[in-house]
Amino acid sequence: MSIHATCRVLGCLAAAAFLGCEPASRNDARRALAADTTEPVRPAEVAALEVLSFDPETLPPNADVTGNVVDGARWRDAKGENVVVLAETGEFPSASACDSDPQCRDAEIRAYHFARNGSAWKRLWLVTDFQRQCDFDLIAEFVKGSLSVTDLDHDGVGESTFLYALTCTSDVSPSTLKLIMHEGQAKYAIRGTTDLSAMLGTSEDAGGDRNVDPAFERAHPRQRSYALAQWERFVKPRSSIVPDAGEQDH
Repeated sequence: MSIHATCRVLGCLAAAAFLGCEPASRNDARRALAADTTEPVRPAEVAALEVLSFDPETLPPNADVTGNVVDGARWRDAKGENVVVLAETGEFPSASACDSDPQCRDAEIRAYHFARNGSAWKRLWLVTDFQRQCDFDLIAEFVKGSLSVTDLDHDGVGESTFLYALTCTSDVSPSTLKLIMHEGQAKYAIRGTTDLSAMLGTSEDAGGDRNVDPAFERAHPRQRSYALAQWERFVKPRSSIVPDAGEQDH
């Protein structure tokens, strides 16, 4: 049974859920953050962080986004207003033909952070990744519900965290899974594969490996703990199957 067919039965992971409310009060922001943290959120944690409503139709004026916007978050912190946008291209024809199939396809994901301090917006960072020349079942998408905004080190600057999956396979196999956390331009990552042991009924060839970026050694302990908790929360697909390409920062 192909992973594509299994996805149709179980439901593939799609866009991450929206964060925040319009406009968010301090209590609303606290509830929004508490939903995605692994320990109680104290008032001081969100005092300088205001979660705002995200509208994909009202992106910053200079936001040049490639792909379909599937989720995003908007907040105001000690450095100003921030918007994170998650976009997926979906499948499109590869630039060159595969050896076994001239109809091979590519797919890409892109994550953007735009920041405003005063009246000017600028792009703070861009993460791109992709699956190339696939002639089987192709996935390149963000993990539903994984986008969150926190201030785990209580410095008044928000962190954004999300996960995404990549795969090209003809069977039920673990997918590449990556977690990305940013605080400003500082980037932290966990990379590995989805854990299909519960689905397959065995741990053999079921994935679940994990590699924590050494950059986390420079992060606040709560940031690392939160990232690991988010990884464990999403590494075992619940109602879906999600499954290395070329993750890039710009």
